[in-house]
Amino acid sequence: MFQRAQTIWLSLASIILVAMFFFPIVIIQEPHSFYCNIFSVTGIERHGCFSSTFSSSYIFLTIYIAIVLLSFISIFNFKNRNRQKWIAIISILLIFVFIILCCINISQLPGNLIDVYVGVGSYLLAFAIIFIILTILGINKDERLIRSAERLR
Repeated sequence: MFQRAQTIWLSLASIILVAMFFFPIVIIQEPHSFYCNIFSVTGIERHGCFSSTFSSSYIFLTIYIAIVLLSFISIFNFKNRNRQKWIAIISILLIFVFIILCCINISQLPGNLIDVYVGVGSYLLAFAIIFIILTILGINKDERLIRSAERLR
């Protein structure tokens, strides 16, 4: 199973997507106050001097779980390259939907978007997309190799 490069790329993407659960995507500091909003996969946390509130978003968590499950399922579909490729494409599309929903939700947060700090979770999403694209390229390379081997027979 781990002899193929795309399985390694998918494993790295899955590990990165699971690690994204523990890191914030965006941190927004409200001007002229001590409050900051931390936006992560599980929801929005508002931290202040003496208090902290949390509002969860089930839409983000559902899409996130779907992306992680699809990447894990794709690892174990190594015998069916076409299905593995389509699952990887669907994972990329879901990641883009997740990014668009994050942008919409972040723009609706109170305060100015002047003091916005990009969290580690944003970079992890970008790396996951890169690894999934490398997976698709590896699958295409395997398909070309198999077609050329069949021509030789």
